[in-house]
Order: sequence, then C-alpha cells, then structure tokens
Amino acid sequence: SADVDKADLDAGPGMAVRRCSRQAAFADFNNDGRVDILVQNMNEAPTMLLNASRGEGRWIKFSLRQPGGNRDALGAVSDVRSGPAGQQRVRRVANVRQRSFLGTNDPRMHVGLGSAGTCDVTVTWPGPERAKSEYKGLEAGKHWLLQREGEVASPLELPSFEVPTQD
Repeated sequence: SADVDKADLDAGPGMAVRRCSRQAAFADFNNDGRVDILVQNMNEAPTMLLNASRGEGRWIKFSLRQPGGNRDALGAVSDVRSGPAGQQRVRRVANVRQRSFLGTNDPRMHVGLGSAGTCDVTVTWPGPERAKSEYKGLEAGKHWLLQREGEVASPLELPSFEVPTQD
C-alpha cells in the first residue's frame, strides 16, 4: 500500500544475522499479543526475534480441553467471529501441532481481531459426531481455556515478563 512507510517493512537487525540454524519456534513468548520467533542455532546460543511492531490490533488466544485421551482436542476446528453485524469477520483455526526439526510452535491458538474488543468462538470438536460448542463474548487481549464439558470458557492468567536481550 502507498500509505505504508518503508521503515515499517524493515524486519530489523535480527533477520540479517547469518547462522546455521535447525529449528524455529513461533509463539508470543512475552505475552504482548505479537508473535515472536525463537531460532535454535547449531553450536551457538538461540536467537530470539521479538516482534516489536507497532500493531494496534487486538487479539485473543485460546486453548481447548476435552475429556478422554485427546485432552487437547487435536483436530478440532474453531471459527472466530468478531466485528459489528454486517461487517463481521470470521477466521477459521485448526488445532494442530505444527513444528520444525526438533521443535514445536505455541500450542495456543492466536487470532487477530482487528479493532474488535470481543469475539465469539464456535468449536467443532474432533470425533465421529463432530459436536459443536459456542463461546460468546470472549474479551480480547486474554488467553482463554475453552472446555468441551459444560461449554465453559475461563480466562487464564498471562504472566507478563521481559525477555532478556543480549548486549
């Protein structure tokens, strides 16, 4: 877009580092709502690439729980709806564990909501019956635990911390 300043597109000095690396993990390590990257380097300390973008959008994180052997509900599909009626935005998120060699990404689902302060989530649970649960009015900027049993949504505490930087 012509409205984007070139400086906004700069990935920063962390992307210019040349190393032999084996794994990258994507997660919001400092719980500020922006996805960061941890790169595991061969024979060296890992490289933490903190997302310091000025994004003003809102977000939600959620984890799924169900009884039985697949307690994390791998294979579930969630539809996240946000925004005013008539302009509603729907994002579909699959509950899978993505990974690279010897690593994995954050197991929490992380969805951008734009300017919306709340969202509704419909979970289609794994299994032959493909049961659905509705969770309404979930507040942005929080990590929620969505439980299949009783269709309960509970906010979880997100610890806030500073990730150490190398000088």
